[in-house]
Amino acid sequence: MGSTVKVAAAAVATIAAMMMQMVPARSQGQAGPDRDVEAVREILRSRYLYDVPLTVLQRSTVDSILMGTDPYTHVFESKDNDYRSLFDEKSYDLGMEFGRDRQGIFVDRVDYGSPSYDAGVCLGDRVLSIDGTSTTGMTWTEAMRAVVAAERAGIMLAVERGGATIKIKIPVKATYPDGLTIYLEPPTAYVQVTTITSNTGFSLAFSAALWKRKGISRVVLDLRNCGGGSVHGAEETLKLFAKEQDLLYMTQDRSGTYEYVRASSQGYCHGFDVVVVVNGNTASAAEMIASGLKDLGYATVVGDTTYGKGTSLVVYDLPSGKSIAVSYQHLYSPKGRSIERNMGYHGVVPHVVSQVLATEHDISLDTLRMVSVALPNLKTLRATYDSVSTTTVQKIQQKLPASVRGVDPMYVAVAIWSEQGRAWALSRSASLALASTSGAPSVNGQRR
Repeated sequence: MGSTVKVAAAAVATIAAMMMQMVPARSQGQAGPDRDVEAVREILRSRYLYDVPLTVLQRSTVDSILMGTDPYTHVFESKDNDYRSLFDEKSYDLGMEFGRDRQGIFVDRVDYGSPSYDAGVCLGDRVLSIDGTSTTGMTWTEAMRAVVAAERAGIMLAVERGGATIKIKIPVKATYPDGLTIYLEPPTAYVQVTTITSNTGFSLAFSAALWKRKGISRVVLDLRNCGGGSVHGAEETLKLFAKEQDLLYMTQDRSGTYEYVRASSQGYCHGFDVVVVVNGNTASAAEMIASGLKDLGYATVVGDTTYGKGTSLVVYDLPSGKSIAVSYQHLYSPKGRSIERNMGYHGVVPHVVSQVLATEHDISLDTLRMVSVALPNLKTLRATYDSVSTTTVQKIQQKLPASVRGVDPMYVAVAIWSEQGRAWALSRSASLALASTSGAPSVNGQRR
């Protein structure tokens, strides 16, 4: 039995780090563990969402103090891009992640349009060396650190594909990460969101501004396995579907003060027929979007109940050079609903429970590798066909060797167009599942 990988990138491992707002670094005097303890105590006294017992604050180490807080408040290394990059408009991310199995390091994700994608890296490639250093015996952490370290200088990979060794040079290129993959098949736009950055809402608005002239009137927003991210990015995404003065969400801080966040104008997608797809790994800022659209009556939510994280974090730098993310406000839907599981609530409950849509397709890496070997030069294919379409997939599949010509077309789409190929695969499965769904409420005058 071949190894498998989920069609959408898993983001749940960083749920506790999602939904943060960044606070500029502050000078706090001499660095050191003792100074960190003092700083953490003061931050928890003044900014933490809940009252911390004095007996907890008097503990002698940061770790022991944090054991008395909620699951989301935590200390991390400031250089950790998983946290900071959510709020940076510009990035030098190579757009690639690794996985590791018994045979070693392999490519587990390639972002559509990223430097790795343009260079011809394929999901499933077996990584033999990174900048000349063999990956034999290398841990996943060591491999990913090598990639992160090379983001400002480019990187040379040696990969094995179908028994052949291929050298791939990935150059440096500034990108503006938005966590989006969009596939248009009029009248529907399929939007896959893997993470929510400060750019997400703006990028989606830029694309959506042209949708009406392209015949788009329906949006399928795929938030499955999206662990969240920037509150601001979620707010800007909600505005796309709202009308002027719609209440998007509410916040409540430790003093009990509420803030009401409203749309200042009508969004490009207001009045569109919207379906939001969620599952148990949809969390944090992604739940803000799902709960907001559900409460406003602008979308049908399908899939499975979401994770249930209804607080946001603020980040402070510590004297040692580390940072602390602290829960500092509750988040509520437009109707005042909390989804915070640690307060006894549940996540966003879909209008229609659909295990077909809640569950991602599994991709056999062995099958994907057979297809990628059978394809012509990936870099050339991606340059020739810059976007996936059903016609193009069929055309390319017909030219494959007989041994792989009968595979699910999804493998052809994912091998060539990576994340956009996944969005195309979603479009096929979503169309079938939604067509068979009954009992969905009417949204914007249309019943599913």
